[in-house]
Amino acid sequence: MDLFLLMFATFMHPVDSCTPTSSITVPTPILPTCSVGCDPFIFTNDYNLVTVASTNAMGCDVLTLTCAAGPPYTIAEITYNTVNMLTDGGTGTVQMVVTCNAAGTTFAYMGTDVTQIMCNLT
Repeated sequence: MDLFLLMFATFMHPVDSCTPTSSITVPTPILPTCSVGCDPFIFTNDYNLVTVASTNAMGCDVLTLTCAAGPPYTIAEITYNTVNMLTDGGTGTVQMVVTCNAAGTTFAYMGTDVTQIMCNLT
């Protein structure tokens, strides 16, 4: 009987309590936060707003929007999405840089899609 158990034990494979895993760490893909294909003429209906199209380091569409107060005005403000406002801080000029959103559908400012923009001079 002992001989049988000894022979049976030699044919059994040891059970490994650990599951082998890969030692290679697979990085999580970084999703783009910006894109190309946004309409660069989307904000050209405001004659006081100067729009300059460019591309950022990630290759995404960017618009630099400038609102400048000239005589007789002294204060420039950019209002976007009806309620948000950027003011010039007394310089007479305010700029807003918007980037084409990840979907490539519209420009965004600080993560918020910009649907309406206006240059206010007072």
